[in-house]
Amino acid sequence: MPTLLMITPENSEIKRFRAYQLNNFMQLTMPYLAGFVPKEYDIRLLDEHTEPIIFEKFDLVAITVNTPNAPHVYAISKKVLSNVS
Repeated sequence: MPTLLMITPENSEIKRFRAYQLNNFMQLTMPYLAGFVPKEYDIRLLDEHTEPIIFEKFDLVAITVNTPNAPHVYAISKKVLSNVS
């Protein structure tokens, strides 16, 4: 079964900001998109606010990004690509 990792990243600045919010819940982007993925995939949703990113080998990796978070996501992408054989 092919594997898919769907990452909601969070850099340290955003993490500091979210620490003081009362409404800390997972963003809906990735769970919503996961609903459109074919059932043949084994999906892992990961929110960096609540758990560290796992840099294991996956067949496909999806990362959501907003402009202020782009440098952090580029760094994540490089680490993910280093696991590709």
